[in-house]
Amino acid sequence: MNGSATGNGASSDKQWPAPVVRLHTPALDQAEAARDRATAAASHAYHRKGNWIRIVSVVLFVVFALLVRNLSIVFSLVGSIAGGIICFSLPPLFAWRMARLERQEQSAGRVAFLAAQFLFGIVLIILGLEVIIEGEA
Repeated sequence: MNGSATGNGASSDKQWPAPVVRLHTPALDQAEAARDRATAAASHAYHRKGNWIRIVSVVLFVVFALLVRNLSIVFSLVGSIAGGIICFSLPPLFAWRMARLERQEQSAGRVAFLAAQFLFGIVLIILGLEVIIEGEA
């Protein structure tokens, strides 16, 4: 019989892999302990920083929600900012970053064009916010 017996008396032809034996050495244990300490310290610092950002943002959002009584103003502001950033400000940043990752030489004219496009997006976002604020007031 090639398999092992199971609890219900039937046999199985499945062969189990041999267990992995790991050798422990003092140097390996010290390296793992140092890595674990560094990971724990970095994780603690990240979560501590993340908690402050989270607390401040929640408090600001609650104060903003209490001050603004009309929900359409909030949706208009969010749409104006997000639309302007996605449509006008992010594409030149993506183009600049892709050229840097591909290690392409960028001419001064191309950099100036990308900077102008980015600034044009910022101006459009500000104008959109102004139109929304004046229209709702």
